[in-house]
Amino acid sequence: MVGAMRAAALSSIARDLRRAPGASLGVLSFGSWALNVESSSAVLRDDLTLLFRQTSDEVAAAAPRRGAPTLHLLAGGAPAELEAAIDGVFPAGTAIPADGFIEGRARGRAVFCTEMVRVLIVAGRPAMIYIATDAALPAYQRRVHLTVAMNAVLFHFRRVLLHAGAVQLGGRVHLFVGDRGVGKTTVTLRLAAAGGTLLCDDHVVIQRGRRHFTVSGCSAQVRLAADTERFLCARPLRVAAQDFAGVLKKDVDAGALCASRPFRDYRVDAVYFPRLGTRFQLRPMLRHEGMAALLRQWRSALRFRDAVQFERCLDFFAACAAQVDFFELELSPRLADLDHLADRLSVPGSLTERRPYRRPIGPTTRR
Repeated sequence: MVGAMRAAALSSIARDLRRAPGASLGVLSFGSWALNVESSSAVLRDDLTLLFRQTSDEVAAAAPRRGAPTLHLLAGGAPAELEAAIDGVFPAGTAIPADGFIEGRARGRAVFCTEMVRVLIVAGRPAMIYIATDAALPAYQRRVHLTVAMNAVLFHFRRVLLHAGAVQLGGRVHLFVGDRGVGKTTVTLRLAAAGGTLLCDDHVVIQRGRRHFTVSGCSAQVRLAADTERFLCARPLRVAAQDFAGVLKKDVDAGALCASRPFRDYRVDAVYFPRLGTRFQLRPMLRHEGMAALLRQWRSALRFRDAVQFERCLDFFAACAAQVDFFELELSPRLADLDHLADRLSVPGSLTERRPYRRPIGPTTRR
């Protein structure tokens, strides 16, 4: 009886949200995983759009996905009905530590909270996700907490978002993980030019399936800096450069440059950690080294309250590390040295003979 009352109360939140004067709808895509979005404020929807490298027009224009989870974004704090559902998960007197994070699970519900964001996930087919925060908060703080919340949601659904590029070449899927400026776009586009298929140049989602880990690209666009454009393009692209985090880049459709297949799941074969150095060099890494490097790249995405949360993270990446090959990749200032990498990865089995070619898993597409 209590469960039915709570379900009815949450349904009323969704109904009121759709009727709100500033309500906005859309579809957010995290690789192959799409969420129907219903937001009481365009500000919150556009915050998530910006954080996860999508455009407001793109999100708003997408048709609702049948059977996909629905994300309800609530501005102005959590309604009483939502607070009641959240409080029912935690023991009485549970407090959120300053700059902290708490989580709880009970009876088909999962809750994640920071000081500024409340998240409730209700299991079902499809699942319902509620995120409440104050749209009047300073933009930087609001976006930091929304990022933490969405990464917690992704991890709940056995996914992690990585700052990485991915390309299929030589019968294998290669993942290049690293921060801004280490050469992910240049490397992945060069490999695509060698006959590969670009999944994405900058952001991917890793999903843990029942038997395998898969990767899907998060964007059909690529952003080229001037040196990458000169290296890869026979003539300048007729696109105006824009300022992205202090660097002028051209934002273009990847399909206009190479074979491109974002938003589809492929099984991961090899993971590389590129860095800028003095000469081209590819060094195999031990599995524990690769796992530690993945954790360093992802550690800022999610706050940890206790050892249990951290153990879940370790289990995810340890299982992933058991299925892939790891390499340290030193890049030369001379971009033409990428030809060596393209030559090596173009030959099936040149690095390892462990896994044969696989087709993309499932028919999932974005459009």
